[in-house]
Amino acid sequence: MARDADADAIKRAYRERALRDHPDRNPGDVAAEERFKDASEAYATLRDPDARRRYDAFVAAGGVAGQGARGTAPRPDFSTVDWRSVFQEADVPLDWSRYGSAGAVPTTGHVVFDVLFRGVTRAFRQAGLLPGEDRRVPLRLDLAAARRGGVRRVHVPGPIVCPDCRGHGASCATCGGAGVLRHGLDVDVRVPAGVRPGQRLRLQRMGGPGRPPGDAFVEIDVALPAGVRREGRDLVAEAFVTPLEAARGTVLHVAGMPVRVAAGARGGQRLRVAGGGLGGGDLHLTLREDVWRGMARTVAEGVAGLWSETTAAWRRLATAGRKP
Repeated sequence: MARDADADAIKRAYRERALRDHPDRNPGDVAAEERFKDASEAYATLRDPDARRRYDAFVAAGGVAGQGARGTAPRPDFSTVDWRSVFQEADVPLDWSRYGSAGAVPTTGHVVFDVLFRGVTRAFRQAGLLPGEDRRVPLRLDLAAARRGGVRRVHVPGPIVCPDCRGHGASCATCGGAGVLRHGLDVDVRVPAGVRPGQRLRLQRMGGPGRPPGDAFVEIDVALPAGVRREGRDLVAEAFVTPLEAARGTVLHVAGMPVRVAAGARGGQRLRVAGGGLGGGDLHLTLREDVWRGMARTVAEGVAGLWSETTAAWRRLATAGRKP
């Protein structure tokens, strides 16, 4: 566009670009949102005679967009621009009722553009014109639970498609006919044995509403015992033994696994326990001879064993229906 373009030419140029990148035509398109915002900011500057004079003087002094002859030029403040009036003046149609109740949508600030594009995306999804959003569900397991697997209950955040009526809603007691559970749902997830950190379990069609509905992904995290680190699927740790244990041999309990140490072991010796890692990995153990740490480990293992035996005894009594 020519630098001496009049107000009508500027308005036509802006309207053409705004309609091309309009939220209704580009729902969820981040690049279109940025183009729409940039064009609107440029028009908001050029439509104001005072702002345009300052801009022309700035360019004449050797500045370019975003920079001046002696460094960076201050960016215009658009925080107080009434964007509704800008759009109306340029005949850019927007149905504000689609983005919330009257007065709920702000008129100034960049949040206006966020509402326009995200609100349209939400409306299109609810109308079944776009795929539904996926949901992320974190699930943290201890090492023993990761190895054995089992059933865990997780909360899938809403809104999600009703799993009973699959969004149809008719005569559905779970969602009350809405087809959507606004606050999400608690569901039982079967965790396979040997899961590893970063693994994802897919709950098909339990994500946000749309066509097709999104999925929910349970993302696994595994809490490792102190002193144990992960290298890929393998677990690596150190184990402290007393000189007497090293000479006679012993059985250690490391990362939830029994590890047999043969008689005559030496400090620095490395042991590998096949399958002792995660998801088919191994446990790699380095022995360290240390009298005090070895004794502390023995005491800790004894306390843990006593606690395990006591818990098991209480469970047996409870099952038998007797009181101690």
